[in-house]
Amino acid sequence: MNWLRQLGDLSPGEAALASLGGVLLTVAGGLILYALLFRFLQRLAKRTDSVLDDALVQHWRGPARVFLPLLLLLLIAPALRLPPESLDLFRHLLGLGFIASVAWLLAGSTLALRDIVLSRYDVQAADNLKARAVQTQLNVLVKIVLVIIGLVAVASMLMTFERIRQIGVSLLASAGLVGAIAGFAAQRSLATLIAGIQVAITQPIRLDDVVIV
Repeated sequence: MNWLRQLGDLSPGEAALASLGGVLLTVAGGLILYALLFRFLQRLAKRTDSVLDDALVQHWRGPARVFLPLLLLLLIAPALRLPPESLDLFRHLLGLGFIASVAWLLAGSTLALRDIVLSRYDVQAADNLKARAVQTQLNVLVKIVLVIIGLVAVASMLMTFERIRQIGVSLLASAGLVGAIAGFAAQRSLATLIAGIQVAITQPIRLDDVVIV
């Protein structure tokens, strides 16, 4: 990291060029780290019979390709010498990308846990009543968790914008009234949604059931 220490001895233009070069090198280093790490994890997963490592490697591969370079960029961001406006924009974009990659990583972890649980239940078996019940319940719960992760991620990204944060604070006092009005207007839709979740959890009807009317 000697080039970071030497940025203070350069002119503003030279420091900006050196900072951009450092950003490119950092991204390349993050991708190399990702390739080496997942090559090791993939070999390690092949040596074991556990479903856990296979599922994690499969679902973490995509988000880790973005997460690792962004993490390294966040570490060197304080030492970069760019024009103030460009630096603020760069850090803001880094923050947005980091939030999105963390949400993607959490979603991948959720899907990996789903695969691990479903691997213990064979839907193709002759007596698959329990397996179909677990599959139905788990799919509903996973979808709910993914929606929550997505909403929290989008809300966190929006709150990084100063104007939107100010609007959110000003509207916080009227949130209860708006929620009550929205709940009253959408009570039928909410009732249908809650009823669907209840059907999935209580299991009066499961996947592949035949209903005779």
